[in-house]
Amino acid sequence: MKIGIVKLYGYINEWGDNSARCFSERFEKAVADHDEIHLHIHTYGGSVFEGNLIYNTIKNCKKPVDVYIDGVSASMGSVIMLAARKVYMAENAFIMIHAPSGYTEGTAKDMLGAAKLLRTIEANFKTVYAAKTGKSESDIALWMDGDNWFGAKEAHGEKLIDGIVASVAKDVSVLESELKEFTAQTLYHRFAAELDNNNGKKESFMNKKEFIARYGLTGVTENNSDAEIYAALDKKIAEITSAEKTAKEQAQAELKAEKGKQITTMVEGAIAAKKITAAQKDQFVKIGETAGVEALQTALDAITPPKTITITSMLQGGGQSAASANSANWAWDEWQKNDPQGLEALAKTDPEKFQALYDAKYKK
Repeated sequence: MKIGIVKLYGYINEWGDNSARCFSERFEKAVADHDEIHLHIHTYGGSVFEGNLIYNTIKNCKKPVDVYIDGVSASMGSVIMLAARKVYMAENAFIMIHAPSGYTEGTAKDMLGAAKLLRTIEANFKTVYAAKTGKSESDIALWMDGDNWFGAKEAHGEKLIDGIVASVAKDVSVLESELKEFTAQTLYHRFAAELDNNNGKKESFMNKKEFIARYGLTGVTENNSDAEIYAALDKKIAEITSAEKTAKEQAQAELKAEKGKQITTMVEGAIAAKKITAAQKDQFVKIGETAGVEALQTALDAITPPKTITITSMLQGGGQSAASANSANWAWDEWQKNDPQGLEALAKTDPEKFQALYDAKYKK
């Protein structure tokens, strides 16, 4: 019987050799050339969506696939491993199980949608763990609360694995009491150096030089291990994400300040035009902040400033406003702008002129 060896070492993501596409390519090649596949896992997890595709690739394989955990099988790795026929674990290796997590920005609706998706993913994971161990999903739910570590003996007792094999990274020793001090990534790196150099050579599926150049990684060269290069990629992604978040927050602050300045200018202009009083300033500023600039403009446009009628204008205009005294040649729009009350009165005092103005405006 020809046995093919496939490795899933490192972080699972959509960019590199542990993407679903790249893993499937090397997995299917091994399947084509061999009767049985031994998948060696050492991963601290990664993308749920890429991991699900990898799980399905293994699960749907027509030839038997057995998993061997060489160092760490954490987070998404603990799900992927259960797609195999049998799961074996090095005696000094570890499994870590926790609930899926994610990050999103946006509205409350966006947040609720993300939470619903995570709940669905978590329910799927519980089903996979329950099917392997025979435990109830309520028992499995306890494993989803925080980071839950399993050494080889405990994992075997919980029926997460089918057997324990000799250590691959023989010089790595971690007490189970120390696990609370480690993150999955930290423990992964504890094993990585020895696993990369096992049998006197480094195992790598990536073109390191091309990978480093493609993603502009710094602080690493092609002489670094896969784990160190993936760590550099993780660091760069975190830096880019942080920079994008900072830029977005800054842009939002600038837009808010510009909007505030525009609203203040509009309201102060309305006060100067005597459309509103100074006492009403805060009220109209609030309209602009909550309803928007366009809504504020509409509200201000609907206000007609009061006309001031003096004794002199009354005498000059025979009781008409000063504006109306000069209105002989006004069109409809000039009446609306300068003396809308006079236009309204005109409908009664001179209906023929009112009708002529109306027809000129609306019956062109």
